[in-house]
Parts: sequence; structure tokens; C-alpha cells
Amino acid sequence: FGVPFSEKDTVFFGAALERMDIKNGTNIPAYYLQYAEEVGNPSNTLPLTIGWSSDTKDSALIPTRGTFQRFNTEWGVAGDARYLKAYYQFQYYLPITRDFTAAFNSEFGWGTGLSGKPFPVFKNFYAGGVNSVRGFKAGSLGPQTWNPAVSTDTYAIGGKERVIGQAELLWGVPGMEKSVRLGW
Repeated sequence: FGVPFSEKDTVFFGAALERMDIKNGTNIPAYYLQYAEEVGNPSNTLPLTIGWSSDTKDSALIPTRGTFQRFNTEWGVAGDARYLKAYYQFQYYLPITRDFTAAFNSEFGWGTGLSGKPFPVFKNFYAGGVNSVRGFKAGSLGPQTWNPAVSTDTYAIGGKERVIGQAELLWGVPGMEKSVRLGW
């Protein structure tokens, strides 16, 4: 849940009980089975989260100026999976002219296992897709694995770290609503 502390700042708190059961199948990457063998299967954990966001953008849907920041941590404090995961995002919108806006986005993610446990494979970071790296299939960038005995298809397994940087030029489409923008 989130608690607003000012017009622009919100602090988020959360807790959950998670159970992960990794079942052996023909298309499951060996990486997941190794994790299940090392941690135990099924595995249970109690993650606690705390986060903060600050939003000074002039519009939630079509921003032309301002910033957005978000920081989130997740700590697996009890159970079979013990880990720490942190994420930070910073967006900046700069009006160039009345019709053109420069948009910048940076994201940083980091995770580690705690108490001698590995970082949970189901908490890995992924990249690719319209919200991270356009032109790539969602979640397709980064470490890949496959099971050559079953198929030549590769599977994205994500990773414990992620760094993304984006720069865009946004402009409205003539004759269309203000909410329709193009980017390059």
C-alpha cells in the first residue's frame, strides 16, 4: 500500500507470503531445476517491500516537463529464499519547443542472495520490449539458456543486475488528439 507524504511524494510498504513450486517438464530450463534443487522445492519466503516515488511531471499521460523517480527494495526475510533486491528509475522530460519534448529514462536493478542462498531465479531482472529496449521482444535481452536435448529454442533467464538508458524525442501527430505522440 502507498502513503502520500506530499503532493509529489509517496512511500510504499508491503509484505507477502510466496510459495514457489518448480515442476520438472520438457521445456523448463535446467537453470530453474538447479535452483529448486539447491533451495528446496517447493520453497516459501516472506518478502517485505518498501519504496518511494516522486512525481513532478506536468501530466500523468502526456508529460512535457518534470521528473519521475522511483526506488523500491524487496527483502526476503524468512523462509527458504533469502535475498535483497533493489530498483531505481529516473525519468526526465524537457520541452524543446511547443511541439517537441526530449524524454530521458534510466533504470538500475540489483539483487543478491543472502544467508548463503542464491538469488531466486523468479526475481531476476529482464530487458527488452517497448518499456525498456524497443525493437526487441519483451524480456529477450540478457542471459539465455536452452535444453539442447529437447529443442534449439533459447529461454531468457534474466539476471541479478540490469541497467537501462533511453533517450527519446516525442512530438504530436498533426490532426490527432494531443494524447497521440510519436517518438524517435
